[in-house]
Amino acid sequence: MKTWLAIALAGVVVAIAALPRAQAQVVRPWCEQSSAIPSAPDCSYWTFAQCLATARGDGTCLRNPRFDWPYFQRGQTPPVDTDYYGRPLGPSSTRRR
Repeated sequence: MKTWLAIALAGVVVAIAALPRAQAQVVRPWCEQSSAIPSAPDCSYWTFAQCLATARGDGTCLRNPRFDWPYFQRGQTPPVDTDYYGRPLGPSSTRRR
């Protein structure tokens, strides 16, 4: 009986170890609202330029409220644009001479 219990316990441990790890969902700042599918915005864009390139006249680009909400809760202004990692984009570092 003890061996069956040990085998069952080992099976449970292996099954738990094989489960996929939980990952945080990435929330991006820009959503593209297509005129073809008006009820389902595509919120997968880091920058406004990426969103506009996808919209191309048939849709519009909107801010993602899920991205802005944490900033509003802290009383901060959300960044206008972000890079791939969600960091605010600052002014361009290239200088014209």
